[in-house]
Amino acid sequence: MPLNFAAEFLALTGNAPFPWQQALYDTRFSKGDFPSACAIPTGLGKTAVVAVWLLALAANPAAVPRRLVYVVSRRTVIDQATAEAERYLDRLTTLPELEGLVGRLRGLCAGSAGVPLALSTLRGRFADDREWAGEPAHPAVVVGTVDTVGSRLLFSGSGCCCETRPVLAGLLGQDTLLVLDEAQLEPAFEQLVKAVRDEQRRGGEFRPFHVTALTADPRATGDVFRLGKADWADASVKRRVGAAKALHLHALEDGKRTAAELAGRALAFQDSGRAVLVFARSFNAVQQVVQLLVQEKPLAGRVEQLTGAIRGRERDRLAAENRVFSRFLPPSDRRCEPRDGPVYLVCAGAGEVGASLSADHLVCDLTPFDGMAQRFGRANRFGDQTDTEVHVVHPTRFDPSDPLGRACERTLALLRTLAGSASPAALAGLDDSERRVASTPPPAFLATTDILFDAWALTTARGRLPGRPPVGPYLRGLAGWEPPETHVAWREEVMAVAPVYPSEGERIARQGADRGQVAAFATDLLGDYPLVAHELLRDATTRVASQLAVVARRAPHLPAWLLHADGTVTVHTVADLADEKEQDQLASRTVVLPAAAGGLSDGMLLGAATAPDGCDVADQWLGPDGRPLRQRTRGDDPDPDPPPGMWLVREYDTDPAAEDADGVSAGPSRAARAGGRYFRWYAAAAAGRGSGPEWAPTPPAWPHLTAGVARAAGRIAAALFPDRPDLRRVLTAAGRLQGLGKLRGVWQRSIGNRSADTAYEAGGRGMRPVELTTYRPEFGSLLDAHADPAFAALESDDERELALHLVAAQHGRARPHFPADEAFDPERPAAAWAAAAREVPRRFAAQQRRYGRWGLAYLESLLRAAVCAARAGLGAPGEEGT
Repeated sequence: MPLNFAAEFLALTGNAPFPWQQALYDTRFSKGDFPSACAIPTGLGKTAVVAVWLLALAANPAAVPRRLVYVVSRRTVIDQATAEAERYLDRLTTLPELEGLVGRLRGLCAGSAGVPLALSTLRGRFADDREWAGEPAHPAVVVGTVDTVGSRLLFSGSGCCCETRPVLAGLLGQDTLLVLDEAQLEPAFEQLVKAVRDEQRRGGEFRPFHVTALTADPRATGDVFRLGKADWADASVKRRVGAAKALHLHALEDGKRTAAELAGRALAFQDSGRAVLVFARSFNAVQQVVQLLVQEKPLAGRVEQLTGAIRGRERDRLAAENRVFSRFLPPSDRRCEPRDGPVYLVCAGAGEVGASLSADHLVCDLTPFDGMAQRFGRANRFGDQTDTEVHVVHPTRFDPSDPLGRACERTLALLRTLAGSASPAALAGLDDSERRVASTPPPAFLATTDILFDAWALTTARGRLPGRPPVGPYLRGLAGWEPPETHVAWREEVMAVAPVYPSEGERIARQGADRGQVAAFATDLLGDYPLVAHELLRDATTRVASQLAVVARRAPHLPAWLLHADGTVTVHTVADLADEKEQDQLASRTVVLPAAAGGLSDGMLLGAATAPDGCDVADQWLGPDGRPLRQRTRGDDPDPDPPPGMWLVREYDTDPAAEDADGVSAGPSRAARAGGRYFRWYAAAAAGRGSGPEWAPTPPAWPHLTAGVARAAGRIAAALFPDRPDLRRVLTAAGRLQGLGKLRGVWQRSIGNRSADTAYEAGGRGMRPVELTTYRPEFGSLLDAHADPAFAALESDDERELALHLVAAQHGRARPHFPADEAFDPERPAAAWAAAAREVPRRFAAQQRRYGRWGLAYLESLLRAAVCAARAGLGAPGEEGT
């Protein structure tokens, strides 16, 4: 039965579609045809493109991608895409009138259980626990920033280990519609993702990757979808496009008085009872405006600020709990009762994008035209007010040598031509060429090549490689006026795993080697237990360095980790990182401080703040049901019960010199630690998460779990490739083959299995390793695969070669090689494993040519998802897949 778009859209969103939304569905999305851009004015529901996509997927799943990745410029408090998708999910699971749509969506999944739409955002109620990655056949919406989505699309990303990088790249880069919001603000990223799309088309990758840019800028060119005649005749469109916004320009001779002038203009509305939004370009100006406003006693509790330098947790709480902030959100996005009377929200550039803010009045300084248009869009956004005022404070002189200064001067000239109106209609009437030269100068774009794409796909090769630059500059381009930034987070483990020395002499003698060991552990730990958005704040590198210097004055020898763009960690002291001569080492990197360092106040970096409370929030990462997605523990029990529903990801013995039950000493002596000897990291047992040792009361038997992987792989392949029996055969066979190497005695001893009669897939409770080596079971599986009936049953050499690569790459190796210390098998002849190791890079190159960079990574992700599904209990016992 054909899908009734208007009725389903109304039930899903709560609103009747605008004419442009109906037209986008009828003429483009439902046919699997996606414009390169949608140029839609602010306030006309651009983010409802998510609903248009979802309904098109339900109507025509053969032509429409299963995942929509919604990319915002920078994450502020709550973006409209997240709010929209949350409402859709709530309605899908509660409204009877959507049962037909739910049935269509569940029919696309590898299994019908669970919610009909997977939703992952970078933080908040739907934090990215990678559940969407665990069920690749499941319709999913993933909301992320340019940095997080872009880096992962290019096989990179902080917090991603070599195991997860190809998985995320494959799922983001295949069977996906990438929607870039406010695309005019991210020209470098738009060029990059379209280059990825074009490279995939050139290589003939089999799961299409589409890109659609959303913009309020009417200057967009190419294959652009625009409002039609029916839209301009619509009453709601007329009201929003013509929203009253009386524009007032105020010249200011003394630029040092900008903050005072902004505060004064804002205070003019103190007795109005209205919501006033204030924008300032600099962080310092925002702080000064806030201080001036809160000096007014009647405004106590009525002033809040929003800057990009606020940590994710505090930004989330602002949206969820702050009554002042709630006043600026649409009623449908409010999570608490808004404050009545006069309220003020003071923003830096973070408030220009990503948040659906609407104020009664706006006061701001001057910025280039693209930013100014964004600010104007946050006043009377929906055209409900008739007396909205916009006040712009501007300098009288501009530096001709400053590109931003020249753009601001041209912007001022344009604003003077608007006859006192800042409505969207008035802005749209400006000359396109004049708008362009008044906007922020575009950054220098870095061109991508097939060689670069190849280099980034070599995820097994860790560290720096010639010809493999960091991906960051390719995501945003190079702009000399944008200072470098640094992220900061706090973790207890930075202190807990730091060596303790009995004397200064021993510290000097051992510090170098110990730092290397801790750095290796920290690198692996942050891959398994990554930093997530609610833990991180972002600030200018210069300011981070200055605040670290304040911390260093009271605690210079505290340890600190520096997380690099390639995912590796180096270990330093706070004093090392605060060294002015070494400030460049902080740029575009993440500093991880121990909670004891303090340095956090109201979610912002402040070196003078000494209290450690509230610094470490790593475990306050919650799933949609409000339950923690992970947890850390300290204790002396060598075999504790894990938290309910969680797996042990990693364990650290802070006193390895103490002998274990077998009398084996694990390492150099260290002092006992407060809180207990063992530091443990647990994660929720969710599909798509890493497969750390479960340590269940009963360890999983090898035959059962292997059969479960094969069944899950066959189920996923059947859902995704109904017309490709070859891929179903390969994935099912790879599921059977991937565990063969775990039958080795060396592997069984490494998980603590002392019995020669039973083989297990992973360790169980009370099983302590007897022997630890660098042996990789997937490498052993390569050697045994040829003799297995499942391998022999494959119908061609092409199928067998793909199956072998998928087995080899199961844990992120074989892209393109196994490291030298892992390419061995102690229970097979040396000649056999040496020959197998030589074949791995050749096979990887051949399969990547055949399926494409993202296509091959996508196939790897499907086997990875099958393993996770079986481990999470989704591959229940029963008849094995074929």
